[in-house]
Amino acid sequence: CGYEQGIQQYLQEKAPNKYKCIKKKGRDEVPKSYFNNLCILRGKSPRGDFGHVVIARLLDAGKDGTAFERIFDPHPDATFLDESEEFGWCMFFREV
Repeated sequence: CGYEQGIQQYLQEKAPNKYKCIKKKGRDEVPKSYFNNLCILRGKSPRGDFGHVVIARLLDAGKDGTAFERIFDPHPDATFLDESEEFGWCMFFREV
């Protein structure tokens, strides 16, 4: 079980209907009501060719699409994500 599946399984058991996973990139896929909310953001690790997740805040980047404020990186070097690639998904903890 990967970490995305593990998080979803935990939430289904402990807090059903409390998450939204957005896998597509771009402004049109993210409702404005999610702006300024915290999320788990998945992207490419800066330490190699594999994924990594961090805590981020979704920002409104205007016509350029979505942007994220870095909040917390659980890895000790706190280098967050490799921004040369777009994010893979973000998961919000709120009523959907």
